[in-house]
Amino acid sequence: MGQNQQEKISQTADPAVSSVSAKTILLVEDDLPMVKMYSTKFKTEGFNVETAYDGEEGLVKLAEKKIDLVVLDLMIPKIGGMDVLEKVRTNERLNKIPVIILSNLSQDQDIKKAKELGVQHFLIKSNYTPSQVVAFVKSYFPS
Repeated sequence: MGQNQQEKISQTADPAVSSVSAKTILLVEDDLPMVKMYSTKFKTEGFNVETAYDGEEGLVKLAEKKIDLVVLDLMIPKIGGMDVLEKVRTNERLNKIPVIILSNLSQDQDIKKAKELGVQHFLIKSNYTPSQVVAFVKSYFPS
């Protein structure tokens, strides 16, 4: 098994430490330090975390796993984040899954298109701390 595959496996939640009722977040992000930071933060807050390093892998994980919410970067390899979002929104099984955009893109047209596709939160990475991003995610799951 290659180092990249080992890193990917290490990013998934350990079922032994996750509570049965924990929600599963799919983090679609190609920047490994960001993936590590957000995975750790979400796990610390009690979430299960699945990761995908490109849009294609994200769509595969959405098809294969039960995902409760997606945190999606727009600038990702293979299939861009906006195309992933469009595919999610046109898939009857997936279209109700909340998606939060977490990106460095801040063009009005990107924000407008994402909102038209049902994105509630379009977060610019540099404007939010990991704790603030987790707070947005938690707001989707009232206790």
